[in-house]
Amino acid sequence: MKKFISLGLLAVAYSISLGQTTNNRQQAGTVEQTILRMEREQLDACVKGDTRNLGRYLAEEYVETTPNGQTMTKKRTLEVYKPGVYESGISDGVKVRVYGLRQS
Repeated sequence: MKKFISLGLLAVAYSISLGQTTNNRQQAGTVEQTILRMEREQLDACVKGDTRNLGRYLAEEYVETTPNGQTMTKKRTLEVYKPGVYESGISDGVKVRVYGLRQS
């Protein structure tokens, strides 16, 4: 009888852990899709010169270092992205990895 109860509890615990694993995978997929969508929106804002929407993605203390070593604040970065400056933008090979999802 004790073995039967122990096996029953083990089976319940296992099924709960499987449910959590599936739920974590679903959450990770949702997080990944959200980040990729935000990346596309940010790139579109850059190309369109939409500094209002681009500014939503940059923290007030944002600092960017350009390929030539120049640093730019959020304000300066937004000044660079004027309408008509860029014709297109490509975000190629972006991969999102989600680690350590937690229930809140």
